[in-house]
Amino acid sequence: MLTLQDGIGARLKEERKKRGFTQETIADKLGIGKATQFQYEKGINLPTLKYLDALSRLGMNIHYILFGTLSPNEEKSFDESRKDEIEKKALSILAKSEAEIGVMDDEKRLQMFRLIISHL
Repeated sequence: MLTLQDGIGARLKEERKKRGFTQETIADKLGIGKATQFQYEKGINLPTLKYLDALSRLGMNIHYILFGTLSPNEEKSFDESRKDEIEKKALSILAKSEAEIGVMDDEKRLQMFRLIISHL
């Protein structure tokens, strides 16, 4: 069984290169350290929600980075059976983010969950 972390770093690196960005460029654009970008790409740390949202604004395919597949919007047909899988992964990302930034109130948590789902 794959975990959320499987392959994220490699796909992140692939998407970065596909868009013509260096690690330094991405780090500068997103306001993070180059070492942080390196750790994400090596799979040492999972990316945060804030980071993933910023990547999406740069045109990167967040669904591909996280899951290694096209997003349901890009697929010709969406398999409803994947809904539970997507929601579970979204909750996992949300939990990791809360561990890093602190517990969110219900309204903020719902907004973040919707943001994640929109990118999955």
